[in-house]
Amino acid sequence: MAFIKGSDGIARSLKENKDVTYRYADIDVATFLPTNTANIGGANINSGNLIATGQVVSTGNVSGGNITTAGAVEATGLITSGTTITATGNVVGGNITTVGVVEATGNVIGGNIITAADVVAVGNVAGGNINAIGNVIGGNIITGAQAVATGNISGGNLLTGGLVSATGNVSGATVIATNSVKMAAYADDAARNTGIPSPVAGQMVFKTDIAKLQFYNG
Repeated sequence: MAFIKGSDGIARSLKENKDVTYRYADIDVATFLPTNTANIGGANINSGNLIATGQVVSTGNVSGGNITTAGAVEATGLITSGTTITATGNVVGGNITTVGVVEATGNVIGGNIITAADVVAVGNVAGGNINAIGNVIGGNIITGAQAVATGNISGGNLLTGGLVSATGNVSGATVIATNSVKMAAYADDAARNTGIPSPVAGQMVFKTDIAKLQFYNG
């Protein structure tokens, strides 16, 4: 086998009854290496690395072991995965929709958390306001401020180290106090009648002018 270097700088090997093969000399790579400043189209382009300073555009699927970027991955359609999508930074979107579970070991922060099902927490749920049109079910509801309800509050026991205040009636089979029960106090009959214009049987008040309790028997 012999090598012949032509005037074009290519060294060719000649074999009897064989195809002509050739290779570039090292100093000729930059001269003869194919370059393209236009688009390259094809059914498949197979390469160890595909490097572009502009855009890589595909109307079909882009498949790979990993898609790694120091910039953004943007899609006008769906990003679908049969396994986990992992991000060490923020995931920002108009809506995050799932038929499964959204899990977080840190805080979930939002303007509103809206659900047609239950919100379940084994820890604390903290917020400026927690609004529910359905039931709020928990082992303990603890607040340093007010718990406000326009409907009924039902429970086995209502326990407080402070006051239970009501502008309406407090109804129960039995009212039990381990300390004292304070009645409404009025200076005289006129004050009592002004304060209770329509008494009902069983009401009790304290009159300071006679220092006695009065019961209304109907």
